[in-house]
Amino acid sequence: MNTKNLDPATFSKLLGVVSDVSLIIDGQGVIEDVSTAQDTMATLGCQAWMGKRWIDTVTVESKKKIQELLQVTDENAVLNWRHVNHPTPSGGEAAIQYITVALKGQKMLAVGRNLERLAELQRRLVETQQSVERDYLRLRHIEARYRVLFETSPEAVLMVDAHNYRLLEANIGAQALFKDAGKRLVGRDFRECFETESQGEVQSLLRTALATGRIELCSAFVAGSESALTVSATVFRQEGGAQFLVRLT
Repeated sequence: MNTKNLDPATFSKLLGVVSDVSLIIDGQGVIEDVSTAQDTMATLGCQAWMGKRWIDTVTVESKKKIQELLQVTDENAVLNWRHVNHPTPSGGEAAIQYITVALKGQKMLAVGRNLERLAELQRRLVETQQSVERDYLRLRHIEARYRVLFETSPEAVLMVDAHNYRLLEANIGAQALFKDAGKRLVGRDFRECFETESQGEVQSLLRTALATGRIELCSAFVAGSESALTVSATVFRQEGGAQFLVRLT
């Protein structure tokens, strides 16, 4: 697009529609016109910049960047964005990213993007990451406590796959109850650990626990045992699927 024949003020207003802020600057670096597209930009006091030197509207650390932006003299020059900060009427700072292009009459157009929205997204991302890390640490702590309780409980405690009823884990109490080594017990169909007449009751217990999400109880005979035990089961869900936590007392 050939911008040499465009009136600077008209060009500024046009860009004000598609950018966050645009400035017309004369050959002395003084702001002649300001156009904004956002209500939030108006609250920064941009209109008060008119008649001031552009370099006087920014914070101390941004003045060198303004000087660099004012060096653009060729319309075909490579455009480089510069991040500068403006002091706001409320005492804070507004971050804006600018490029400049040369116009006719030794004037210059500065086009700015408000970086506050990006900064807000970055802040939210950091807060979300921190929240996830806290949740992960809490989960690891809960898992560690569960592991200690699982391994040290004198009661028989087992983890059962809710899909195929295979034993996933068994603590020392369960291994002693079933009089079997851990490697042989894990992987077995949990229902087969009970007498034939109790297997249907155990299967019904697991199905009910899966459907209700509550702790369910039943009485069943472990294989080779002459006395019935109380079997309790509750379901919890993980990424890999649902599992039962089963206790026998």
